[in-house]
Amino acid sequence: MELYKRPGSPFWWAAYGQDGRVHRVSTKQPHTDKKGREVNKARAATAAVALMAETKRNPKALLRCPKLEDYATGFRTFVETNQELKPKTRKYYLDGLRLLLATDLRHLKLDKITPGIVATVQFPGSGSNANTAIRTLRRLLNLAHEEGKLSQVPKLRNRAEVKRKLCLDDAAEALLFPHLKLNTRDALTIMRDCGGRNFEVLSMRWEYVNWQDRTFCNAEGKTEAAARVWLLSDRVMEILSARHVRQNAPRSGWVFPSKKSKSGHIMQLDYVDFARVRERLGISSQLVPYSARHDFGTVSMVVTGNPGVVAGMMGHSSPSITLNHYNHPPRAESERIRALVNSRLCTKSAHSPKSNIVEIPISNTK
Repeated sequence: MELYKRPGSPFWWAAYGQDGRVHRVSTKQPHTDKKGREVNKARAATAAVALMAETKRNPKALLRCPKLEDYATGFRTFVETNQELKPKTRKYYLDGLRLLLATDLRHLKLDKITPGIVATVQFPGSGSNANTAIRTLRRLLNLAHEEGKLSQVPKLRNRAEVKRKLCLDDAAEALLFPHLKLNTRDALTIMRDCGGRNFEVLSMRWEYVNWQDRTFCNAEGKTEAAARVWLLSDRVMEILSARHVRQNAPRSGWVFPSKKSKSGHIMQLDYVDFARVRERLGISSQLVPYSARHDFGTVSMVVTGNPGVVAGMMGHSSPSITLNHYNHPPRAESERIRALVNSRLCTKSAHSPKSNIVEIPISNTK
């Protein structure tokens, strides 16, 4: 073992051979004090011995881990080429990787990603989005461990997925939309009227718009059921026509283009602007952009009463998803039940002051 000073580093470094390799590691012990005098060499030697023991016990303990953003390319290749993954799983991991790279986690080395740090990260969208990112991160870290680039995989916990309780209905739209940016306003309108997901709307392309039939073919999605045809409302047609004219009537390309994005289109809605407007207007924080899609599901269920039809329009793989997550009966529908209960003849006669019902006393004797 040899202790030495490394240019540009304030710490003692140790070099030692083990298992046919030469390890050069920092002891984290400063080699000089404030006056420039040499110190802590004995402590550095003790720390180096401990590092040698740790290396012998766990050969992967001193591996140099890449940053998440650097390892992401290899993980993406693994997901795209792994023949054991189902198409749905492949899309799930790629979507989760996109969410991860949109956070500050991308700047961290893999061995610095701890459960505590992950718990503080705010992912865009709902708790479901957060869990998509966390499950993807868990698989990514396990792959790095299998490849010998990470000594230990942290145990990451999923987030609680709270069912949305609010819909972006007419009243909420009237309050919010005048204060939102144009792209956000247009995207939310399409979500409300067509039932598209955030990323489905933002990745719309002109070649899939059928102007004559007033439809849009959503060719791809996160599941096979997501590939479907949207029926475009009158105001969605007006929005698309206006955007088409502003873009000089292209035959192909993105409906929501962006020069700042590598993909060429806007990747996510301006959640910060939405939250700022929502707070200024005193609207509950439970109302989020995705509530627009919930409004489409709710209105469609009221009109059709058929979860199978609505599931197909929303791109759900099962009607149970529609019933469990996207069914928020409006107050007017609930009032119809109360009106029906109040109209019952037995209810009126039983509680009427002029009721002819005779109460029969119950005897305590046998």
